[in-house]
Amino acid sequence: MPVEVRFLGGQLREASGDGLVAALETAFRVLAALGLLLGLVAVVLELLLGGRAAAGVRLVQLLPVVAAAVVGGTLLGLALPWLLGPALDLRASTAGPGAPVLAPDRAAVGLLVPGAVVLEGVAGWCAASARPRRARPVCRSGGVPFPVACS
Repeated sequence: MPVEVRFLGGQLREASGDGLVAALETAFRVLAALGLLLGLVAVVLELLLGGRAAAGVRLVQLLPVVAAAVVGGTLLGLALPWLLGPALDLRASTAGPGAPVLAPDRAAVGLLVPGAVVLEGVAGWCAASARPRRARPVCRSGGVPFPVACS
């Protein structure tokens, strides 16, 4: 059985002419520069504006992560059926031949989805508008707490 020995320098020289490698290098450089820029903006906001800029700093810090998640999820969702092609038969899920006898009620789904969106919005509004409440002072007399104002 023959053994093939490859050196990193040779592999890099071979890969340098590949368009995919060049695209990945360009994407890495652009995204690294963007990350550096957003990091600098976050530091400047924190130093110059103090506590008032907390929301801006959080936005600047989370923006790259959210953008990467959205782009990566979209690309993965579009690429999986193409990549898995023959190994994954999607006809049963896309109303093609072999579709299941049971199908979801479109009217029920049409009501549930907006209802869930409204419910999530209300929950987010409640969480955002809730103020931290101060605990009532408790007087202790012989180990039994009395929830009254202590002076």
